[in-house]
Amino acid sequence: MLTPYPSPSYIYPLIFVHSHTSPLPNLLSYSLHTHSLPQSIQTTPVLPNIGKTYYTTNPDGSIDIKGELLRLHKELIAAFMLLLDTLIENPTMYGRAVQKVGTVLTNMQRLINALRPHQARLSLVGSLEREVGDMRMAIDDLKKKEEGGRKVLDGILGGGVK
Repeated sequence: MLTPYPSPSYIYPLIFVHSHTSPLPNLLSYSLHTHSLPQSIQTTPVLPNIGKTYYTTNPDGSIDIKGELLRLHKELIAAFMLLLDTLIENPTMYGRAVQKVGTVLTNMQRLINALRPHQARLSLVGSLEREVGDMRMAIDDLKKKEEGGRKVLDGILGGGVK
């Protein structure tokens, strides 16, 4: 039989049966690294400071996200080419090229994250439009069935149904 929740951990009796005598162990004591910065499991990973922004904002504060992402993509390809050239010519001096690639990728990630609310809004609009279309089709189907039922009743009662 499947249950909606997984079975308790093997340490459940050790923790909760004698909870008055032993404290709850810290099971999540390790950390992970994002963008070469340590992050705790309890905190939300935060993007590092960009340092230099490679995208431009309009005077009104808006950003042409699609155009800037395309431009940053070209910049990323150029940064990768620079990294490859550096690795071929002088492999010990790769740090600055890797930093440039990371900075461009972080800029792209910030722009993509700025696009997420718009993406969620559009997906909600699309799902609501599909739902409205399904409702309209159901209403049309009910009208057709009502019309067919009226015709049957007209045939049985001889035209006296309104």
